[in-house]
Amino acid sequence: MSAAGRTPVVLYVCTTIRGDAARVLAELRQYSVAQGWSVVEEFVDRTGAAPEASRPGFLKAKAEIEAGRAKGLVTRYPAMAAYQPQEREVLTAWLEQHSAWACYTWKPTPVVTS
Repeated sequence: MSAAGRTPVVLYVCTTIRGDAARVLAELRQYSVAQGWSVVEEFVDRTGAAPEASRPGFLKAKAEIEAGRAKGLVTRYPAMAAYQPQEREVLTAWLEQHSAWACYTWKPTPVVTS
């Protein structure tokens, strides 16, 4: 927990060079504050769907968790942190090893059929 007793989190956005990372970070920040979490760092990669090793912002976010400065990773949807399903499995296991978690703020839109 942070000094104020709030759970410390890192925010992470992965987008393309044309993506509006600032807007997404603002959404993540607002969501985190509403949850009562303390945002300790914010990271952005503009690599699109690239391997983890090619995303320095994500590696820094993970370093914050490894060092115990953050307990949660907040991002818009799973593909921002780990694009392929097998990468998500690896990330989930890694988070569990560090007693941490990920929160995805994007809620899928239900498909309406008539």
